[in-house]
Amino acid sequence: WIGLFDGSPLVPVFALVLSLEVLAQMVRGINLGQHEVLAFNLVTFVQRLALFVGVIGLHASGRLSVLGVASLWALSVAAGVAFSAGAIWRRSPRVPVSIRDVGRNWRLAFGHGGRALVVITLTLLLVRCDIWMLRAMLGVAAVGQISIAVGLAEWLWYVPGILNNLLFATVAADQGQRSVARVCRASRLVIAGTVPATFVLLVFGRTIVERLYGAEFAPAGLLFVLLVPGMTALAVHLVIDSYAAGVGFPAVSIWGAAVALTAKVGLNLVVVPRWAAPGAALVTSAVYMGLLVLKIVWLRRRTGASYREFLAPTVEDLLFSGQAIRGWLTGAMRPEMTGVPRQP
Repeated sequence: WIGLFDGSPLVPVFALVLSLEVLAQMVRGINLGQHEVLAFNLVTFVQRLALFVGVIGLHASGRLSVLGVASLWALSVAAGVAFSAGAIWRRSPRVPVSIRDVGRNWRLAFGHGGRALVVITLTLLLVRCDIWMLRAMLGVAAVGQISIAVGLAEWLWYVPGILNNLLFATVAADQGQRSVARVCRASRLVIAGTVPATFVLLVFGRTIVERLYGAEFAPAGLLFVLLVPGMTALAVHLVIDSYAAGVGFPAVSIWGAAVALTAKVGLNLVVVPRWAAPGAALVTSAVYMGLLVLKIVWLRRRTGASYREFLAPTVEDLLFSGQAIRGWLTGAMRPEMTGVPRQP
């Protein structure tokens, strides 16, 4: 905002970056809707690789600057958009499109997109509000400690986040029992993988943080351990919530996130003055576990699936997971193993 008044060239460049990022999300969404998972992931890789190479080039030439990096950011996003859009153009059939069609479909998409925007905004506030609150309540040092803890704990979301994207597209294309079964299986597989990791991190988490960042970040080790149960719950929630996203973000998605955000803010105001940052970490874990329970109860009532189908991994699930890993390692992953049909 300061740049708007002092004529900083960074402002228009950053505005361009934001515009291109929105466009990049749109074309990635089209790839996902066409079940082109490889292209969906490659566009992000192309963008980051271009930025990485560009920054190295600027550093090597002695011209590294904020404006230069922002400009490279814009160029890298544009490269990713071009790569993804080109792939979409080549694989899509040529059909006539009228202005009326565009207007009608735009209004429909705006309704779905508006609900998604509300949910994403509330979720962003939910995930980050404790860091913002700790800055005002405890100071910058506490923010640094909990930021380290949160950053490490969020690695538990990595694979579930990928599954969320895949299952979202699958449910959007088919809301029948086949999609429900895939969501249930994915949930069981995530539980089978994250729960053992959770126990390991609860025992060795503090040591891991101190070895990675040094003794001065010992408080972050405690925060990390306190956050792990909640982050595990949110990892499972990402898979469960893919069904809600696929059916168009129903009301439970909005008010569930709103209630969780309200609870987190309210509890922080009560707990943090007494227990400082560890209290905020405990509140985060409790709220995330409550959000998971809410979504599981909702999904059971909507689909009729049992709690065991969501939460109890079976031997068959473990065998399926082993086959999938072997297939991925050998490059012979079949469409029925991923749960995403391959386009003809």
